[in-house]
Amino acid sequence: MTTIACDGKMIAADGLVTGNGFIHGRTCKKVFRLHDGRVVAFSGSAFDIAGAVDYLNGVTAQFSAEEGFEAVILSADGTVQCMDEKTRLYAQSVPCVSGSGGAIALGAMAAGKDAFEAVKIAAELDTHSGGVCSFLIPTEGDADHIMPPPVQDAGPLESEAA
Repeated sequence: MTTIACDGKMIAADGLVTGNGFIHGRTCKKVFRLHDGRVVAFSGSAFDIAGAVDYLNGVTAQFSAEEGFEAVILSADGTVQCMDEKTRLYAQSVPCVSGSGGAIALGAMAAGKDAFEAVKIAAELDTHSGGVCSFLIPTEGDADHIMPPPVQDAGPLESEAA
């Protein structure tokens, strides 16, 4: 399945995709930034993720997914909502988790780990979680306009080159 963890500051997920007893990928993107700056992670069928992102961004008016699909949505103020496969939203307390590795991640956060570290621990221990783990931190407003551009390594400083 997957592991999602949210500590009120960030949301994190693993990248493993499985089905029919096989590993189909280890780098599936399950964490997204929405147009309004909130961040969301998904557990359940990977086939439903794109439609859910479009629905949450207001691109489509309707969405439905396979049973067991869940979205965990984190706002910049630290509030968390969950959405089920029928788009029903409900408030969730923090820390919160979803997916097969959720109990492991919740225990890790109770022991002082942040959401990203908790997902990495769950990915090592849960047979249905793994791959590349990722996280996002929510922002206020349109994230594309307030996030700094990526920093590129310009090489050694002149003082280091000599």
